[in-house]
Amino acid sequence: MHLNRKSIAAISILIIILFLSACSRGAIFPTTKSAMNASEEAVGKDKATWQSQTPEDGGHVEPGSEFDITWNMLNSGDTTWTTDYCLRYFAGTNLTKPGKYRYNLPQSVAPGEVGACSVDAVAPWEPGTYQMFVVLSNGNDENFSKVDITIVVDEMEE
Repeated sequence: MHLNRKSIAAISILIIILFLSACSRGAIFPTTKSAMNASEEAVGKDKATWQSQTPEDGGHVEPGSEFDITWNMLNSGDTTWTTDYCLRYFAGTNLTKPGKYRYNLPQSVAPGEVGACSVDAVAPWEPGTYQMFVVLSNGNDENFSKVDITIVVDEMEE
């Protein structure tokens, strides 16, 4: 059986999604009750709820183009997100600018407020569908939320 690049990319994305889903349920890295309590103490008050993003999933971009990806996140926790909080590349196709894996929040976001979290992105040159996962981390680099984006890179116009 011969698999083309698109099939391999689709299978890879499916594996990443299944892995992340299993991790979030504790199926891959089960924790003991005491370890879970320690983790809850550390990041239990940091929570985020996705509100919207630009570009939207499935948005079309030109090969090699530079663009911003912005997630609007509700601070649904009990702590104020400071400028020490950040988005970090986690998995999938890294669409962030080369050498840039961490994007600090531009301003504090109090509980109940919506903050914009952005990264500078560069589209791949190869046409296709790409997905990137990023995590929202607190000032201690403890991840407490993950978001993703799927973009479509169009064929180069001649």
